[in-house]
Amino acid sequence: MKLRARRLSLPLVLSVSLLAACGGKSEEELMASAKTALQQQDAKTATIELKNLLQKNPSNPEGRFLLGKAMLDSGELASAEIELRRALEYKHPQEQVLPLLVQVMLSQGQLKKVLSDYGSTRLADKSAQAALDAQLSAAALGTGDKERARQLADAAVAGDPGSEQASLAQARILSSQQAFDQAVQRLDELLKTHPKSVNALLFKAQLQLRAMNQPQEATKTFQQLLALRPDQFDAHDALLSLALARNDVEGARQQLATMKKAGVPGGRTALLEAKVEMAAGNYSRAKELVQALRRAAPEHLGLLSMAAMAEARLGNYSEAEALSAKAVQLAPQSSQLRYQHAQALIKLRQPAKALVALKPLLDSSSKDSEALALAGQASMLLGEQKQAEDFFRRASALHPEDQRYRAALAIGQLGRGGSGEAALSELSSIAATEKGTGVDLALISALAGRRDYAGALKAIEGLERKQPDSVDVPLLRGRVQLAQGNLAEARKSFEAVLKKDPKMLLAVGGLVTIDVNEKKPDQARARLEAFIKDNPKNSQALRALAELDAQLGKPHEQILKTLNEAVRVDPNDAMAREMLLDVLLAGRDAKLALSTAQAAVAAIPNNIELLERMARAQLAAGENGQALSTFGKITSLMPESGVGQLGTAGVLIINKDYQAAQRELKKLLDVKPDDLQGRAMAIQVELQLKRPQEALTLAKDLQTRHPKAAAGYLAEGVVQQELGATEPALAAMRKALTLDRPGEAPLRLHALLRKVRRTAESDSFAEGWLKAHPEDTTFALYLADLALASGDYPGAEKHYRALLEKRQDLVGALNNMAWLLSVQKKPGALDYAQKALALAPEQPAVMDTYASALAAEGQAKKALEVQRQVVQLSPEVPTYRLALARYLLGAGEKSAARQELQQLSKLGKSFAQQDEVNKLLAEANR
Repeated sequence: MKLRARRLSLPLVLSVSLLAACGGKSEEELMASAKTALQQQDAKTATIELKNLLQKNPSNPEGRFLLGKAMLDSGELASAEIELRRALEYKHPQEQVLPLLVQVMLSQGQLKKVLSDYGSTRLADKSAQAALDAQLSAAALGTGDKERARQLADAAVAGDPGSEQASLAQARILSSQQAFDQAVQRLDELLKTHPKSVNALLFKAQLQLRAMNQPQEATKTFQQLLALRPDQFDAHDALLSLALARNDVEGARQQLATMKKAGVPGGRTALLEAKVEMAAGNYSRAKELVQALRRAAPEHLGLLSMAAMAEARLGNYSEAEALSAKAVQLAPQSSQLRYQHAQALIKLRQPAKALVALKPLLDSSSKDSEALALAGQASMLLGEQKQAEDFFRRASALHPEDQRYRAALAIGQLGRGGSGEAALSELSSIAATEKGTGVDLALISALAGRRDYAGALKAIEGLERKQPDSVDVPLLRGRVQLAQGNLAEARKSFEAVLKKDPKMLLAVGGLVTIDVNEKKPDQARARLEAFIKDNPKNSQALRALAELDAQLGKPHEQILKTLNEAVRVDPNDAMAREMLLDVLLAGRDAKLALSTAQAAVAAIPNNIELLERMARAQLAAGENGQALSTFGKITSLMPESGVGQLGTAGVLIINKDYQAAQRELKKLLDVKPDDLQGRAMAIQVELQLKRPQEALTLAKDLQTRHPKAAAGYLAEGVVQQELGATEPALAAMRKALTLDRPGEAPLRLHALLRKVRRTAESDSFAEGWLKAHPEDTTFALYLADLALASGDYPGAEKHYRALLEKRQDLVGALNNMAWLLSVQKKPGALDYAQKALALAPEQPAVMDTYASALAAEGQAKKALEVQRQVVQLSPEVPTYRLALARYLLGAGEKSAARQELQQLSKLGKSFAQQDEVNKLLAEANR
């Protein structure tokens, strides 16, 4: 028999509804029950009661607030944020809501949003404001702004001295200052008054584990925390991670089971389950779990990092690189994220990009051994053996007692001089027994750096036995053979790489280098163009083509077109944007450089290199105030790099505000006392302030801090010259010549010798320096320009010709050579002028020379057309207007010539060529 559903009558429906409404707990009872549950740390019961309450009254502000608190306690952060924001909408007091809302946002990694949304918020209640200041301090610390973090922590203590939040803020500041024992002591004091402070126990355990390397003590503190709060996620996370660090995957699984039993929400357990699956080698499963979590929190740093790790383990290095790049953009101060990004780039055979990613961690005082070791690997792939050896050596010096750095210690021994045979023997021994390849790479780098190419090739054979199918083997072999000068064998090695991996650009680059060395530039270009045709979205290949074209002296527009295409195919390629800006800034197109820099920073917001170039573009465009603002942003993003402070000081020097520059440099040197450039700039400022003795003291200090650097002695030479002490100045400059990076020392020495009329000595020095340092194009260009300014045209021509045989991309040399040949009525002026113009198409000085070369070749009409453009670009330069008048007269345009000459006549004695003006005016009036 079929059962038929019977429809209830309307009166019965109404009576049932009324009975339901009359039954169950009231709003007041539900609220009281929820509050009791929260006091008993029973977030689950509180959540049920509050949801029942909100079904009855959805706009209850306190209900929304308490539900947000319950969800925060349960670890349901996204839901907690929604409820707390609703509480604000329904006008629940800000004093209660904001400290919790900010805590939720911090837990989700929204550091910058916290500071931008609530950084200037002021609450009426002092205790609430103190709690908010404490949270804001944590956000500032997370973004690297230590000074702001300290100020906010002080404000929290002043507002509510004995509060939990203020004490936590103090402990965080102590931790950021590396005062870990004091930080733990402060937390212990807090726990005496607040023994159930989950946050204090958690922070103490994290310090014991991560900062103080006390895993046993940390484990006890985490267990103490879980006794108070069995569902505390971070404690479970840490204990699980400790198990994984011991390779105890089963122990980690047990911890995960305990965590699930304690009632930790599924979303958070999924994160730790992904960690366990990763450790167990189940990378696909780990990836699935993380992808599901990222749908709810796409910018969560921990999830981005784990997603990148999973992709890397699966061999999807492009995806790993993209994810880790996004993480670095969100938290540029994070060393761990930069390591991860660099590792992905190294796997993608993009070592130059890897070095850019690591750059903020690699200054001369860096104690980051992981960053230094990664930089060594990247340098080696680039073929920069000496640089690689230096990075490996610095890494070893930081951990001489650590067995893991045994190989690096051998590298350090190699750097101390002598034959280094014992160190090389040690490296060979380790490489033979070690399963990994890191020591093999270090050994190859050391041998190649010492030009023991036969030994390096033998070491590569050892690497090949470990990784017979790796493309790194023929790639490294080709690089060593190239350094050896064995081009034929190097070509075979690079071709072998491309047989295994046709998309390996480093091998193509090696073949391009061989082509150039064999004087086959067209073949080199064709090779790169063919690679780009097959890989049209490879921005690195486009960058390589632009570099080659610059080396070959190709037209400016052609190089710009290639770099613009690199940016188009990969808008996230910061190096392509950097190169594009460098070309624009070198061409002095300030307006275009600025708009391009602004677009670059909009696309990649927190990239220090791009921000620095934008500041330079702002300076070139005369926007000094904006440049100061940009350098200030760099300082806030990476306060310990010194880039922002140096830039700010540089702008202040340009503005001639030397006192302000002095203060900025003092702040920098307080943080980075060994900063070479900062100290050199400080000396410059002291000289501008007419304080040569103080400048001399700084120069001597610079020598003490950097005994192998030329900068201190060069600075002393400049100061001694300022004091009129010629012999000490010459002695200091000569000392600078013998040290690393002599810079302007040869120019300064030569100029001083000429100034004191020791001409024979200056000539002898110049000849000897050029002979010993044929690669020093700066000094060669200086000598050429000096001969030109002295009226020694044959000498200048000789210097320029020698220089241009080595470098075809020197605009100034090409331009001056064109002018020289033109005034001497020698052939070839137009050819040099056209080459200069191709590199700097809108530079008035170059165009002026081009016009004079055209006129000398009898192309008067075109010369006049170009000179009109010159005057239009630089109407304030009288010599350009005089040349225009001369060409106008030659073309029979006397009226137009007269107008130009009359303008020049009004300048009077301020224009030295008035005799020429009067002569041409007389001709125009005939």
